[in-house]
Amino acid sequence: MSSVPLPEKTISVPFMAKKFDYNRYHIKYNDIEGILNLANVVADVVKPPREFSVPNPTNETIVGVRLVPIASFTNQGRKIKPSKQPNADDISTADSVDITNFIRDEDKQEPWNEYALAHDPPKILKTKTTLLRILLVVDRDDGFGNPLFNLNHNTVHVVIDHPASEAGSR
Repeated sequence: MSSVPLPEKTISVPFMAKKFDYNRYHIKYNDIEGILNLANVVADVVKPPREFSVPNPTNETIVGVRLVPIASFTNQGRKIKPSKQPNADDISTADSVDITNFIRDEDKQEPWNEYALAHDPPKILKTKTTLLRILLVVDRDDGFGNPLFNLNHNTVHVVIDHPASEAGSR
């Protein structure tokens, strides 16, 4: 079996946010209530160098996306006496309760975010993050007295033609 040499460097694709909003989830579980804000922010967009391009019969734009997750909780319920900020080991060994089912579908907002890619022709990168599971970490807080959560989420992305480039090609 022959091997293909890996490229030394991918090619960065300049981009700019066009439409961005956080996902929002209203959580109500026992005496815990509030709004969870979640986003996977695009930090980098890259494409493979020409010599490493994969066979692409449909000529679609292929890019890799590096995402940075950001989450916050606006507490509208119980607040406890703050403790020290927990570390990763503390969180991973603590008991937790799956409270995913305590977010009603009508209380979810999971928008598509859009980024303009500097590409010829111009393209739009669309991303959508979906909350898969939310665990309440029992008897722990975030260091400020707010509930501590462990989130599992997924982000999909798609690259489409920029509407301006479609209009210009007619």
